[in-house]
Amino acid sequence: MVVQHPLIEFDCSMDSLEPAVIMGLLKKNDSLQEEALKIHVSYIADECAKRFKPRGVYKLFNPTICTLPPTYTEPAIKLVGTMMVFKGKTVYDRLKRATHCALLSVTLDSETVIDTLREQLCYNDFDSHIFDACCAMMLERAADMISAEIIRVAREKTLYTDERLCPGEGDLPLNTRDQILFYTQAEKRLGIHLTSESEPVPRLSLFGVIGMYDKTQKGRRRACGRCKYRDYCSIRAVGMNCHGDKGSFK
Repeated sequence: MVVQHPLIEFDCSMDSLEPAVIMGLLKKNDSLQEEALKIHVSYIADECAKRFKPRGVYKLFNPTICTLPPTYTEPAIKLVGTMMVFKGKTVYDRLKRATHCALLSVTLDSETVIDTLREQLCYNDFDSHIFDACCAMMLERAADMISAEIIRVAREKTLYTDERLCPGEGDLPLNTRDQILFYTQAEKRLGIHLTSESEPVPRLSLFGVIGMYDKTQKGRRRACGRCKYRDYCSIRAVGMNCHGDKGSFK
């Protein structure tokens, strides 16, 4: 019997962005002193955090190795109870031993909101670079927030997780976005659609898959210090980690 998991919508709003991190993404601007640059970056970053409402959605599935005709030898993973097939060695190696996986879709905000705020904040190319860096950082952090939530759900099932894998990484085709969009209902839930080239609209959107593994795959466990989702981890907040251990986990 196939278990139907619910589709979960997730609010990825954030209160602030660290100016120092954004400054590290920018090319040097000799016309601004460091303190003046920090103030300028802080203003744009604060406005982005205040105005954008990033959201995400995810759903769990059960992956299985796809049985293919003898003439078709490409490794593939099928999601049980769906028509979705992941193709390519990268995702096959990730999911061939997974008991569950989570598909996720995330978007920063609508094109209208993004373009309106760009027009209000950007008066030159350097302002645009700052704005783009803030947008990219917010989208990545929104994806990390929903990934941290998926890790929490995995721990409740006594499962371990892998890093998020996005279409375009390794040999996972970009057009995998089409299937993730469909099975997370991201068009209906988040207002995302894809062009004929599988480019997302809004363009600041992200799709991914995270594998979940039972205790036989302990080698996939990560230390908190090396986990990119640690800043948003509700498990660490209560003095635990996703392996079920106690400690400070700094």
